[in-house]
Amino acid sequence: MTKTQYFLDEGRRIRQLFQTGFVDLSVSKHARLEMKHDDLKIEDIVCVLKRCSVINLEGAGEDTCYTAEGTTSDAVLINVVIKMKEVERNVFVVTVFAVRR
Repeated sequence: MTKTQYFLDEGRRIRQLFQTGFVDLSVSKHARLEMKHDDLKIEDIVCVLKRCSVINLEGAGEDTCYTAEGTTSDAVLINVVIKMKEVERNVFVVTVFAVRR
């Protein structure tokens, strides 16, 4: 499997998780500070994770950090770095930031 295909598969897993019911979403203190700085809300994160593309992976197993990218309902491009426990439907937001171009 190529890296691109792997990222597509991981993105599909995240999207399905958020599109198929309740997710226990926790947000780090750092992510909350970044959200305040970029004027982002929890709803923006959920919106992005429902439609995201995975652009980077670091770590392995439950320590894997996924960098998901997508646009909010206001068309702001953001990156959301998460860890997830898929079976427990638990997602931890490590950080989030608006992408400035």
